[in-house]
Amino acid sequence: MGDNDKVSLAAAHLEGAAAQWYEKDKELSDANRGRINAWNDATDADTLARSFVTKFKEEFVSEEAKEEKKREWFYQWEKMRQLSGENIDTYTKKYQKMVRNAERVITEEEKVMKYQEGLLPMYYANATVGNSANLTEAIRNARNSERGVLRQLFPNQDYE
Repeated sequence: MGDNDKVSLAAAHLEGAAAQWYEKDKELSDANRGRINAWNDATDADTLARSFVTKFKEEFVSEEAKEEKKREWFYQWEKMRQLSGENIDTYTKKYQKMVRNAERVITEEEKVMKYQEGLLPMYYANATVGNSANLTEAIRNARNSERGVLRQLFPNQDYE
């Protein structure tokens, strides 16, 4: 579904103040920060400022609600653990999303420590041998640990 289709679909479902806001926006000029021109285009500051998602959030999501959501993401990041049966790549993607969404200044050392603490015990020991200088290195060590465990469990498979 293209950007214009997404905007049209969303606009068709707006009611009350949101529908009035959208109709008012359509009357704006095409100048800087003008009318909506895309769904969520982050090409540059101007296109992002004119995206439906950005403008809708600015109009209807309070700063307090935004801060509360950031706190919630940060809390979830702090408590995050790899699930039983979850592979390292899936855990890593979820972890990185949590870090981005937390929108807090999190030091590289904190990222590494929390990432490693969240690993399943069978991966933790090998993934934490030596110090990881950054999250990328910690992820590489975790992947290597996962491959080592899988090689021991299933020696006839190739895990490269």
